[in-house]
Amino acid sequence: MSEESVDVAVPYTIWQATIDPAVDTWSSQQGLPRPEIRERGRGQQVVYRVPKETAEAIFDRIDHQSTGLGDAVLRTRTRAWVRKARGALTGAPQAAPRRRRADRRSETLSAEVSDAVRHYLELVDTGAPPLRTSGRSEATVRDELAEVDQRLEVTDDVLARLDLLSTRRRLLDELEPHPVGTPDELETAFVRHAARFAEAKGYGAEVFRDFGVTDDVLRRAALVTDTETEGA
Repeated sequence: MSEESVDVAVPYTIWQATIDPAVDTWSSQQGLPRPEIRERGRGQQVVYRVPKETAEAIFDRIDHQSTGLGDAVLRTRTRAWVRKARGALTGAPQAAPRRRRADRRSETLSAEVSDAVRHYLELVDTGAPPLRTSGRSEATVRDELAEVDQRLEVTDDVLARLDLLSTRRRLLDELEPHPVGTPDELETAFVRHAARFAEAKGYGAEVFRDFGVTDDVLRRAALVTDTETEGA
């Protein structure tokens, strides 16, 4: 009976820095199958369908290659990914993340609530949805663009070039600010979270009304009642 195969989904930046055949011969020496490129959020994953034993070998190779990475942030991210991916494959318990899960959930919820209120108020204030970027520095993105352009000049493999062109387009897109949402989306998020935000801050509806939030939105956000709206 053949060994069960599993998917090993390596974030593109980690794959590119460690086992990309264009810069490292290990994967071709091991006879790894051609991976599939999948989109995930604003990034990409390089996915190998391999037996578990080969998956472990991939983890070992990426972990080994991470020691030579000059980018400290990428090196730390790579090692963390290897630990998480290996734990998911073996089913090993991850006690530390589990102890902090409740805290992370609270932090994420707080950020979601605050961002919902902030983004809608920025819309009210300026008349346009606020813009956002990936959060990475422009210098970092431009350095990666320069590296991709250099590799495009020397790479002959057409599929490798296609991957590089896809990465180049993603990086260029990363440099362009994008609206955080449509006006309707921002208003819906505000209506969902404003009451929780107001309770935590001790704000009354009058504060939001003074800022320019309409009574209709305040009512749908449960910050005022119909009676209070009529008497305002």
